[in-house]
Amino acid sequence: MAKQLTVHNATINTVAVEVKTLSISGKQVTLAVFRQLREEQIIADDGTLNGQPWGFVNYHPDKCDGARAHKHYVWQRGDELLRGRVYHVPDFDLEVDWRLPADFRSDEADRFLNGLVREWIHGAVEEAPLTRENYRSRHTGERSLGQMFGFRVMAFASDAAVEAADKKLEADQQRGRLAEKLRKASEPLGRYETTESRESELSRQRESAANADSELAAALAILEAELDAWGMTYDVLKDELTAAAKAEADRRQRHRDMRTELNRLPQLFIAV
Repeated sequence: MAKQLTVHNATINTVAVEVKTLSISGKQVTLAVFRQLREEQIIADDGTLNGQPWGFVNYHPDKCDGARAHKHYVWQRGDELLRGRVYHVPDFDLEVDWRLPADFRSDEADRFLNGLVREWIHGAVEEAPLTRENYRSRHTGERSLGQMFGFRVMAFASDAAVEAADKKLEADQQRGRLAEKLRKASEPLGRYETTESRESELSRQRESAANADSELAAALAILEAELDAWGMTYDVLKDELTAAAKAEADRRQRHRDMRTELNRLPQLFIAV
């Protein structure tokens, strides 16, 4: 019966031509013993190591040799010996829909987009952060905030921000129609127009514009309350997003660097 492999009875022996073998109680570890090691990720989500790596084994115990390129490492956590699969390319560097690297999404990006909508409604930002194409698609309220630290930052607006943006677009549209009606009011009457019909149409448009402004004010008040609950100004929201994106860039680089370090480890030979 195969012995259990632990950090107390496992050793690494160097033989001719620098071949390193993984041994247990002086005998070379077999595939059956290696398979008994519990599998856990050696690289944590933050890009640091969960333990001390020993080396890699050129063997795929789970018939995974047809999967993405990877190696199986033997590593130590406290008194426990484990094995872990490490893909050569981390998930965020895989090409998805012809985009590389992967998009970054975060709560900070979502909050910033909501703040951006508020700034636009108040006239501090010229370009509309959300268009009707943004929030009437299957990705409700989603838009890109552009590139930061080498990757695209995506954000989702809250329901309050989407509603306020919609009311802002509607109010702008109604005010534009009113301005056009007022411009035409100074022109001679058309062939089928009367003074009464023109005044009636102008009155209806004034009412539509006033209603749109009222609905915008109500929607904006809800968005303002949501943002006030966070207690963050627009500048703070922007700084928060920048810090989050920088932390993500650092995390991704740690993952890449850690793979480079792991690739320098020796191969551990085990018996068939």
